Parts: sequence; structure tokens; C-alpha cells
Amino acid sequence: MSNIATLFLLFSCSIGQAAQIVVGYQVGKGDFDEARKQGYRAYRLALIVSVSIVGICILLRHPIMSCFTDNPEVIRLAGILFIIELFLEAGRAGNLTIIPCLRGAGDVKFPTMWAIFSNMVIGLGGAQLLGVTLHMGIQGLWIAMAADEVLRSVVMLIRWKGSKWTNRQI
Repeated sequence: MSNIATLFLLFSCSIGQAAQIVVGYQVGKGDFDEARKQGYRAYRLALIVSVSIVGICILLRHPIMSCFTDNPEVIRLAGILFIIELFLEAGRAGNLTIIPCLRGAGDVKFPTMWAIFSNMVIGLGGAQLLGVTLHMGIQGLWIAMAADEVLRSVVMLIRWKGSKWTNRQI
């Protein structure tokens, strides 16, 4: 499931890398409004592509997983993870596009510090709580990863909407 999920993030990652270049160029010109528009455009594209692909895979989850196993319990569990993956990828689309946009604008410290905090508290703490303490297993782990991605994405979108990133030196 993890290998399949890696395929989902490739699209957002590619879009984010391209957006970082475009935003860096716009910020270099001093055109922060256009940089902001390009960042939002990249985010929307990554969100649409990622969620669409995961949505298709949710519909095809049984045939997809049947390529890897014939164990009905594994196929059932993977089907649940595909549904959680929809939320995870929605959050990840924001992180893989807006964080590179912030980097392209010279705002590196804030996203890095938030990533460390969110990964440790939400991701790791949530995985321990849901996966181990509440005995949810891999489903709890996936929910914690999704919560980490979604929270971080919301924080990064708030940062992008604001103007603090426009004051950074490149």
C-alpha cells in the first residue's frame, strides 16, 4: 500500500517543484500577487489530479490489490486505507505545492519548523495513540499520517494567504 501511495504523491511533487521555480521568478521580479496566484494555481491542480487518481483507485481497489494478494482480509484492509488515502493526498497536495512555493519565496524556516512539529506531535503522536494505544493498527497509523498532512497543509495555506512570506530575503 505504501508503494502504491508513493505513486499518488509524484504528481503533487512534480507540480510543486515547477511552482517553486515560477514563484521564485515572480518573487525575484517583485510581483508577489502573481507569485501568490501561481501558488494557488499549482495547489488546485495538484489537489484535482491527486484526489482524482485516488478516487479512481478507490473504485478499482479490489482489482488493484488482487494483483498483489489473494488474501481477502488484506484486500479489505487495503480498501479502507485507499479511502483514508484520499484525505491524506488532499493534505499532501497542499504540502507538496505550497511549501515549495514558500521556499521559492525564501520562506524556509517556518515550513521546516512546522513540519518537524507536525510530524512529531500529530504524525508520530497520533500513530502511537491511534495505532498502538487504541489498537487501530495500520488504519490508525494512516489516519495519523492524514491528520499530519491535512493540518500542515491548512497551516501552509494560511501562511501563503498572509504576507509574512513576502518579507523574506532570497
